[in-house]
Amino acid sequence: MLLKELFNKRMQFYVNKKGGADMHLYLGPKETEQINSTFHIGNFQYKFILESTIDNRFIFNEELLEYQDQVIESRSGHDESILMSSSDERVQKFFHFISKWTHYHFHDTCEKALIRRQHSIRDYENLRSDGRNLAAFLFHLKNSDKDRYDLIRDTTQIVAPFFNDFVLRPKLQSNGDEMIELE
Repeated sequence: MLLKELFNKRMQFYVNKKGGADMHLYLGPKETEQINSTFHIGNFQYKFILESTIDNRFIFNEELLEYQDQVIESRSGHDESILMSSSDERVQKFFHFISKWTHYHFHDTCEKALIRRQHSIRDYENLRSDGRNLAAFLFHLKNSDKDRYDLIRDTTQIVAPFFNDFVLRPKLQSNGDEMIELE
């Protein structure tokens, strides 16, 4: 959510609502001094470094957007992203692309959660925000875009080193429908 609010020039509002900058830093500012992120998307590279202030806000130590290795925008010391207010056509193109990103965080993983239930294997076009079709989505990727599937699996392994792979087994129902669930 922080990233979405950052791109929509509502980062300070979001940070304050969630208890201030220090609440977003792992073990607080003594342990984690900044949030550092870099995105490579096509010919674009976007980088930002957020640091907490004495009054528990974030400011940009650096915000940088490059296109084909040339700096388009670069600033520091501001408290909201420069992307939305730039008149540069390339910046607007990048901003338009990232503004369509969707944040997925599947909180409910209890036994009866939708993410753990059987779901139609044909529902894979768009990942649903509640995760109910995650198994179908992953199964489709595994069979049609192995590189993306492997990236998702490998990223999951970074967070959970004990994780080997998703267990995705379609099951044919008596009515002919094919269902799938995460096991």
